[in-house]
Amino acid sequence: MTKSKYKRFKKFFEPNSVAFYGASRSFMRFGSFNMINLIVGGYKGKVYPIHPKYETVLGIKAYKSILDVPHDIDLVVYVAPISVLADKIMDEIGRKGVKNVIVVSAGLKEIGKVETSKNLKGIIEKYDITMLGPNCIGWIVPKENIYCTPMPIYHEPGEIALLSQSGSFAAHTFLALNQIPFKVSKVLSVGNCLTTDLTDCLEVIEEDADSKYIGLYIEGIRRGKEFVKVARRVSLKKPIVAMQIGQGEAGKRAAYSHTAAISTPSELFDDICKQTGIIKVENTIEMLNLLYTMSKQPLPKGPKIGVITIGGGPGTLIADLCEKYGLQVPLLSDETQKILKDKYLPFTGSAKNPVDITFDQDFTNFYKNVPKVLLKSGEVDGLIFYGLFSADFWTRAINDLPDYMQEDDTFNIDNMDQIKKSMQVIMDQSFKRLKRLGEKYEVPIIFSAFNDRFNDQSVESARKFDLPVFYPAEASKIMAQMFQYKKFLNKYS
Repeated sequence: MTKSKYKRFKKFFEPNSVAFYGASRSFMRFGSFNMINLIVGGYKGKVYPIHPKYETVLGIKAYKSILDVPHDIDLVVYVAPISVLADKIMDEIGRKGVKNVIVVSAGLKEIGKVETSKNLKGIIEKYDITMLGPNCIGWIVPKENIYCTPMPIYHEPGEIALLSQSGSFAAHTFLALNQIPFKVSKVLSVGNCLTTDLTDCLEVIEEDADSKYIGLYIEGIRRGKEFVKVARRVSLKKPIVAMQIGQGEAGKRAAYSHTAAISTPSELFDDICKQTGIIKVENTIEMLNLLYTMSKQPLPKGPKIGVITIGGGPGTLIADLCEKYGLQVPLLSDETQKILKDKYLPFTGSAKNPVDITFDQDFTNFYKNVPKVLLKSGEVDGLIFYGLFSADFWTRAINDLPDYMQEDDTFNIDNMDQIKKSMQVIMDQSFKRLKRLGEKYEVPIIFSAFNDRFNDQSVESARKFDLPVFYPAEASKIMAQMFQYKKFLNKYS
């Protein structure tokens, strides 16, 4: 691929017309699902099905050849037999003047068809075509209502770009977005990387104003020196979070049979991450959690973390985890401890750090007064909270009271809904104040708790104000990873 890669990719991101190979009258065909989701997702451009037999496909006029389409075409999506593509179709695409192609179909180098792969690459070079694939899943651009995958995925646009060698990973990741509420700008799958690889995609996303954060799913790094050069340059502008698979023997076999990727040894990949500022993660959820947090919270300026907890045990756990991951939980100064003890902590609490407010029922201390004292002191670079108060927590037992306890009207169970609504208002106000504190002092704030992350009122309220909620180990590690990236920026910016 030549220079000005972003300009060449514009037709992938903003196509006015798409020609589609592989959709048919059968809803069970892979290509049919891709085309249906493109249309149902709200794509506003023209769609031209190409089919040798049918006059219409899914109710849309079809053409026997792309050369028969009487209009210009910005992009081709190919979900048909790969052998036909190499023998005939790609040449017709080139003669039509189309410069952008996505090949979803598999069946080349990963199953040993090296000669077919060479023939296809030769045609692509002849017509100067930019191609994603083969063996990818499609592509997603929520801003343009483009959801061309076999899975029904529709999402609000955001700032996170996902670049993947595995098409299935790229599509299946969206299922996790029900758990982690971040929003994507672009999803690109490169598959076998016949002519376009992850390095090319990094250069494209480097120039994409809609993408501020980047997630990479890597099966093997090709053009290693160029990848290091590009990734280092991009990392200084936009954080890159990456996971690499195929480290065990079985994983290596699977990666090669999947996308013909030869995996990079773990030690070498670790070294690449250190050189480039890439943040290495171990699994998909860790990647999504970190990207989500970085999109919502500033980076810690230093390693010193204030821990605010509703119980001694959890605070100790978080302190241990912070130190395990390379952070510090410093003892607060005598002056700061005195302010906390005299004004805001119960006699059962601790002001040392972790700051333990044990069973204090004054929400303003936990969500406003204590964090304000810590941030104003300048003694911490970030805050990790343990504990969330929700109406469900307070009202669950009351809802289940046996009849004999209700006879004296001590609790008016009929008012439980009103109590929950009042609690929701209190929670929203608390998180709103806390968000303002974080913005004022420019520090990251992360919550940790064991609350139900899908159906808990307080978790939803925290996220509404861009305050991430994780389990303690996740919260501590994410804070450490953010500081790791901050150190890279401080060293090389």
